Amino acid sequence: MSRSHDPGKDHFDLLPFISILICTLGCLLFVTLSVAAISLHSPGETWSFGEGGQKVVKHPLLVEWDGKEAIWRVDGVEKHASWDYERYKSPTVSADDASSPELKDLLSLLYENKDTTFALVAVRTSGFESFLAFSTVFRQRKIDLGYEPIENGARVRLAPEGSNSSAGKEQ
Repeated sequence: MSRSHDPGKDHFDLLPFISILICTLGCLLFVTLSVAAISLHSPGETWSFGEGGQKVVKHPLLVEWDGKEAIWRVDGVEKHASWDYERYKSPTVSADDASSPELKDLLSLLYENKDTTFALVAVRTSGFESFLAFSTVFRQRKIDLGYEPIENGARVRLAPEGSNSSAGKEQ
């Protein structure tokens, strides 16, 4: 027996396909928002050096610069030093004269170990304007200097040597 041709049934029902497509898009949106939320609430950054089997010739000493104060850690002790950018802008004052005794101690430490250590400066957004002038204090003494921008208030740390973690968000 032959079937009669019903013109109302001569189409494909796309509702199941559209439902699957919407579920897939919903999952992708959920994953994207989750990753964004995790990134926004990260407590800081971790920087690492000598990855991929590279031999590290010089080791970094992390110095955080916010435009007025330098912060670094030696043997687990946090040290602070001020540097007066406004005073430095005066034509009669040298970069060295604008340095505090604590900053001179840091410079002496880096100079004594300049074959094995370099200054890695985490430049806060509030310190962008004065960083070029601040860096002259290091360059006058021929101390190797690296720098990386970082947001105000974000924590930064150096990964322990030999760790396999890549530069990125702190855990």
